[in-house]
Amino acid sequence: MKKRRQGEMDKTIFLLVTIIVMIGVIMVYSSSYIQAYYSNRKMYHFFLSNFVYAVIGFIGMLLISKLPYTFYRSDSFVFGSVLTTLLLLLGTLVFGKNINGSTRWIQVGRFTFMPSELAKMVCILYLSKVCSIRKLNINNFINLLIILAIPALFAVLIALQPHISTTITLLVIIAYILIIAGISGRYIAVILGFVSVASISLIVVSSYAKSRILAILSPSITGSRAEVQVLNSLYAISSGGFFGRGLGNSIQKYLYLSASYNDFIFSVYAEEFGFIGSVILILLFFILILRCIQLVKLAPDKFSSLLVCGIVAQIAFQFTVNVAVSLSLMPTTGVPLPFISFGGTSLVISMASMGIVLNVSRYGRRIKISRELQEVKE
Repeated sequence: MKKRRQGEMDKTIFLLVTIIVMIGVIMVYSSSYIQAYYSNRKMYHFFLSNFVYAVIGFIGMLLISKLPYTFYRSDSFVFGSVLTTLLLLLGTLVFGKNINGSTRWIQVGRFTFMPSELAKMVCILYLSKVCSIRKLNINNFINLLIILAIPALFAVLIALQPHISTTITLLVIIAYILIIAGISGRYIAVILGFVSVASISLIVVSSYAKSRILAILSPSITGSRAEVQVLNSLYAISSGGFFGRGLGNSIQKYLYLSASYNDFIFSVYAEEFGFIGSVILILLFFILILRCIQLVKLAPDKFSSLLVCGIVAQIAFQFTVNVAVSLSLMPTTGVPLPFISFGGTSLVISMASMGIVLNVSRYGRRIKISRELQEVKE
């Protein structure tokens, strides 16, 4: 009875995340060993790195799921996380590692960390906290400006790296949480308009973003690198057929797709597992997202419901964008496929966020059981 009173985490969510992460680990190896070999690394270089981060992610997810729920609501944790993230984002601009003209990473020894990934999760945490304060009217213009000051600062610091796709993702998350929190219709129109204008402006001032848009409008095999990537992605997906070429048998990963283990990992997956495998993967994500949405009904308070909604929105948005890019429905963005694309920071943060979701499920079940026992006693 004691164990039941403590509440159990949602095993369906845990199982789905485990399966998707395992698929990701396998696909990182399958899609990366050729590029590892030709870059004078050991063939399992990217796989081993991703596997280590997956293990760290699992440990973190389980530990986070067992922490007291009140820990996440505490002012010290929320605003401490905000301050830490701001310092990391500032540190990235000053001390960060520059790769291909972008300063997005902080390197510590052999490991690199991308603070912008943490910023998305902390932004969700912060907005869930302030929007759930009963005495704070989010439909007051001054209050709204104060609330948005920190997320706006996050977005500016990330845009300066520059990291356009993460900036746009952050703006979408901000808008979504405010809408779910109950912001008035007039502010919804203003926020959606601002997000649209800001996103378009970021693309216009970014030369590489414009080239990627042109790549999907008129791709050519003799055109720019972005155009060739689009065509190779489509060829990979179409050549997979109904059942795929089989695990490890992708042709496009042989240096045709330069981002085969991150941005275009779905294309390699579709080539190796075909239409059936692609549908199965999409269903796994759909069921995970649906299960998390159902969990909102079990959430014990507004803070936890906003928190779960924000996390689910981020996963759903990134999944949709990544798959759309692979299908040439959107320009190449650099948005990773959650739990699957290579990237240690993204994987660990994504799994940590699911640890919070599991924590909410555990606490929500405990509250539900306590109420049922109280009703029985009465």
